[in-house]
Amino acid sequence: MNPTSGPAGLEAVLAPARQAAQASASLAGGAPGSSAAAAAASTPGAARKPRFPLRFELDPAGKGSPWWTPIVSVVAALLICAVFIAANGMNPLTVYAKMMNGAFGSSFGLTETLVKAIPLLLCGLGVSIAYRISVWNIGAEGQLLAGAMGATAITIYLPGLSLWLTIPAMLLAGIAAGALWGLFTAIPRTYFQVNELITSLMLNYIALLALNYFVFGPWKDPKGFNFPGTPMFGDNQMLPVLGDTRLHLGLVFAVGAVALYAVLIRYTRWGYELRLIGANPDAARGAGINIRKHILIVMAVSGGLAGIAGMAEVAGVSHRLMYGISPGYGYTAIIVAWLAKLHPAGLLVTSFLFGGLIVGGYSVQTIGMPSSISSMIQGAILFCLIAGDMAARFRIRRAA
Repeated sequence: MNPTSGPAGLEAVLAPARQAAQASASLAGGAPGSSAAAAAASTPGAARKPRFPLRFELDPAGKGSPWWTPIVSVVAALLICAVFIAANGMNPLTVYAKMMNGAFGSSFGLTETLVKAIPLLLCGLGVSIAYRISVWNIGAEGQLLAGAMGATAITIYLPGLSLWLTIPAMLLAGIAAGALWGLFTAIPRTYFQVNELITSLMLNYIALLALNYFVFGPWKDPKGFNFPGTPMFGDNQMLPVLGDTRLHLGLVFAVGAVALYAVLIRYTRWGYELRLIGANPDAARGAGINIRKHILIVMAVSGGLAGIAGMAEVAGVSHRLMYGISPGYGYTAIIVAWLAKLHPAGLLVTSFLFGGLIVGGYSVQTIGMPSSISSMIQGAILFCLIAGDMAARFRIRRAA
């Protein structure tokens, strides 16, 4: 009879193998009879190292993206757009050189770039203040249009004022209209917990429809050959300009507002409270800071700054309220603020560069490239910037 036949013989053969598996499981950290031991017993030769030695995880410190992220984002966006330009049969270097020369290569290009930078700087500053306390105001476009309508109302209903009274009145009316439009977002957010992204975006369309009503209706120029616009402003209703250029007094308003913002956010109690609310709302609330009041004030200030941009456009550039007064300055200002990382000096740089991007988009039409190339570059910059900020939130750790 075979000695290994029967239960006793089979047990005698399996016992050494079972003991070896239990010893292996013990060395791997599992007790006999545990799941680890069972796994070790089933795969006695398997390695105990992790399959991937590195892993991605969110940064527990919650630090922001590095300072060089915007620069890398712009370079990456230009490289991405270069692929599409080449696919269109154009040389990307030629197109970019033409844009640079058109925006910064002459005194005319520089002044036109500054003209475009004025509303971008004011609107970008407005949304930056709101973002400081994590209020996502994307309604700068509607607030700009509201400011333009408010300033135009002064020219319609108070046409006989002198220049020294008309310009301040138009400025105050633009600020008031923009601030009111900002409060239309802040009040539902503060008292009814309505998402400000939705309300501020929808208010943009309401402002545009209101503007269309006025320029096609009661404010329409009766001598304008059915053109959708108000009568041309008088000399007492226009902002002073620099020489023979279109560069107007709005530049002083914009730079002055940025300088004031830099001082307030850095050296005043109000600025400290804003920074504290943005960094830790719970700590700010525990310190007795009235967050509701700050949201209302900040949104009024944000809307008022965009309202100044609207006033500057009608009084300094178009000299009338008309259909299409803004090519999307309020939306572009979101990218300007994000690229500047809400820093005052960064806002000056990014608004100037994006103003040049708009002017450069017009100049490439002479070589057969549509001006919408500037919009494509803006979108690519935003996409790369968001991707860079998201990537910066992760850290590579060595797996245990």
